[in-house]
Amino acid sequence: MGIGLGHLVFNILKNAEFGHRIIVVEPVIELIREAFKRYNFSKYIESGRLMIASEKEEVAWCVAEMDSVFVI
Repeated sequence: MGIGLGHLVFNILKNAEFGHRIIVVEPVIELIREAFKRYNFSKYIESGRLMIASEKEEVAWCVAEMDSVFVI
């Protein structure tokens, strides 16, 4: 999923059961910046519940780091 302005990603994380993880694939760095201006994703990134990738290699790394992958 892309990050957009962060609304959907934040609400999914806020309401998801503990243990679910999300990989955001967003090649437009400016959209990532705009989402971070609106929402504080720090606790989700620090806990490993949210990973953000902007390049193909980063996506592969994120998937490798996850025990299981849920696609939304």
